Amino acid sequence: MRHSAITFAEILSQQIEQSNVPDLMVCSGMLDLATFLGLAPIQTRATPVVLYMHENQLTYPVPEGVKRDSDAVFKQVTSCLAANEIWWNSAYNLNSFLEALPKYLKRMPDYKLPHVTGIISQKSKVMHLGINPIGSQKSKQSIDSDQPLTITWAARWEHDKNPEDFFKALSILKENNINFALNVIGEQFRSYPKIFDTAKEEFRAEITNWGYLKSRDNYISVLQQSDVVVSTAIHEFFGLSILEAVSAGAFPVLPNRLAYPELFNHEDFFYGQTAQQLAKKLIELSRRKTTQKTLWINSRINKQELTTEYEWLKIAAKLDAQALALTTPHQAHNKY
Repeated sequence: MRHSAITFAEILSQQIEQSNVPDLMVCSGMLDLATFLGLAPIQTRATPVVLYMHENQLTYPVPEGVKRDSDAVFKQVTSCLAANEIWWNSAYNLNSFLEALPKYLKRMPDYKLPHVTGIISQKSKVMHLGINPIGSQKSKQSIDSDQPLTITWAARWEHDKNPEDFFKALSILKENNINFALNVIGEQFRSYPKIFDTAKEEFRAEITNWGYLKSRDNYISVLQQSDVVVSTAIHEFFGLSILEAVSAGAFPVLPNRLAYPELFNHEDFFYGQTAQQLAKKLIELSRRKTTQKTLWINSRINKQELTTEYEWLKIAAKLDAQALALTTPHQAHNKY
């Protein structure tokens, strides 16, 4: 966020020397857009710009004891003002930002910019991400009820995914003599919550897959073999890995918060907020698998249709249409 604007402006200058001026520029919320546009070639001054906000620094939960980076927040505010349109990956991401912004701006010593929230709101549109459909290898009738419930965690090994509640719930399952198989996959970094080391030992007998899967094919195979995919996140502006897992046939078990209610609107997928409520839901699903030989007991839920509206074939068409509208001269907005 602090120096990429310089590099990208230099790259753009080189590209323009070799080809035409772009019709549209699309950038991530991790770019300091205002600085980039100030450094970009003068030929691009009339080129419309879309800022895609896949996250926001204002409401991202920082670790305990860590101070929020106010400079990063303000760079995103000025980026929003510099863009012609702002696309958000979920209504939750957009709304959480707009709700928190006035309080943040009031901290200014003077010129508190009360009008800025309205300007950003007017430029904003919810434009979801897409997934490549995976497809399930299991039907509602083909579930193997003799095998234990296969539970998958498919998320980054970081504090904002709240692994403590996940493993706490699994401990409750063991205390209740519930058999299960466990996949804990996802990217981990040099520094990660140490509870993963403790959990690896505690659930050694249940673990089928542990750690980052370098092969996309292996990743898909694990998702297709999963009965349920669980989230305990305290931060999720969209939920790409959950959508992919559901596309592969896994039953989503989600906290009733963040972007999840926006993606899945059926109560059977939500356990509440706590590790205890998650454990209760998993115990219920384990017994459901054994007695009813399916997890998808509600006739109103068609798992084949749960993720179809998020497939790239449909999402890309929406993005293209909106981009085309922006590049039509009479429809382009003026910048702030």
